[in-house]
Order: sequence, then structure tokens, then C-alpha cells
Amino acid sequence: MKGAFRRVIRIATRMKEGSTGEARAVVEDDYHHFRVVVHYDAGQVISTSTEALRSPYDLCSAAGQRLHELVGMPLSGKMAAAFRVTDARHQCTHQFDIAALAVAAAARGIRQRRYDMVIPDSADGRVSARLQRDGSDVLEWQMDGDIILEPHPYTRRSIGSGFTDWVANQLSEDESEAALVLRRGVFISAGRRMEKSIPSGARPTGGCWVQQPERNRLAVAHPDSRQNFSQMPERLTAADNEWIRFAA
Repeated sequence: MKGAFRRVIRIATRMKEGSTGEARAVVEDDYHHFRVVVHYDAGQVISTSTEALRSPYDLCSAAGQRLHELVGMPLSGKMAAAFRVTDARHQCTHQFDIAALAVAAAARGIRQRRYDMVIPDSADGRVSARLQRDGSDVLEWQMDGDIILEPHPYTRRSIGSGFTDWVANQLSEDESEAALVLRRGVFISAGRRMEKSIPSGARPTGGCWVQQPERNRLAVAHPDSRQNFSQMPERLTAADNEWIRFAA
């Protein structure tokens, strides 16, 4: 049976005392398992914390500490608002993304949200990337490499440089959020076509905090971090059920 990259993101929020609230978010896929907590009060972020339960490199957990740069950010219903507060290239990409989702959910009063995505393995880069939100299909892209072939309004649009600004300016909160979530999944899915073992030392691409050229060689690989959820999607975030419900 043909394999596929699968990823699950879950977000939950709750109010505590007065205007104080808490948002939790978790992401899990073949390579990552992170949790993020965002506390907020009076309409702005007041603290963050993270857990790196499974990551490609030892430095990924330290990268999560950089989410403190979101402290003071006004709550915004658009996920892309966090990208204007700090440079995402100097964050852990995945912890930053789910923190941005947590902030957006808090701003919009969303109590529970779940994203499930599946991107089938492809040798030639042509895939149908699908996203569900809270159990319903919300987005499906026919793709050739990093170009979305269809549907409208994404036709012939690259998911590379400029995509975040375009969705933030042209699409609704729900639509732009879904597009950014699926875009990240498509990028990460390419890892299934690469080597099975994680090389020692991150690539010096500058795409995230660990991959910055001043520290990429310091990153020590976690050799057993890679898993394959292709045929067992039900296991993704199953260990987080109590945590995301604020029961742990």
C-alpha cells in the first residue's frame, strides 16, 4: 500500500480568572512531537512554555524557549499575525506555528480545534495534499512540486516566498489559517523522500533557529526520532488526549 505523510495539530483554550486564559497546542508527525502553552491576559500574551517530546535534534527544545519573544503580542485571530512580531527563521518552526495557532484560537474564542492532514508519497512531486478541520474536509491542493495547480484562488501559486503575506491579506481568518497549516505539512512531507536516518548536524539553510549557520554544526541528531504513521494515523497525538483537555 502506498505510504503518506500524516500530521495532526490540536488546539484548546480556556478562560481562568477574570481576563486570564490559557491556550494549549500540540503537533505530531513522523519527525516531531511538540507541545506549547500560551498564557494571556487583558488581550495579550503574557507567557509561553514548551515541551519537545520528540524532535530531530537536541537543540530543538532550546529553540522553543525563544517563543518568549511573543510576550506582549496582542491577541489576533489571524495566525499570520505572529510572523510580524518576530522572525520565524530564528524560532523552532513547528513550535512557533502551533503557538501562533494557539494565539489565534484564544483571540477568536475557539475552545477546541483539530487539523488532520495527509500528503501521499510521490516520486515526481505531483500530489493531492488534503486537510481536515474538526473532522471535515476544508482544503485539497493538487500540486506539482511547490506549485498549487488547483483549486482557485490558489491556481498556479507557489507556496514559497510571499505565500504567507498573500494568504494573510487575501483570505479570511479560517481560510488563511488552513492554507498555512497545509503548506507546512507539504514542506515537511518532502522529508519522506530523503535519507532514512537524520544526519548529525543540521543543514545550514537558515530556515529555523537550529539551522542558522552559527549553530547548525552543534546540533546532535536524535537517531530514533523518526517514525512512520502512514498506516496508523490514530496514534498521532493519542498520548496528548488528557493534556489537551486540561486534565493533566
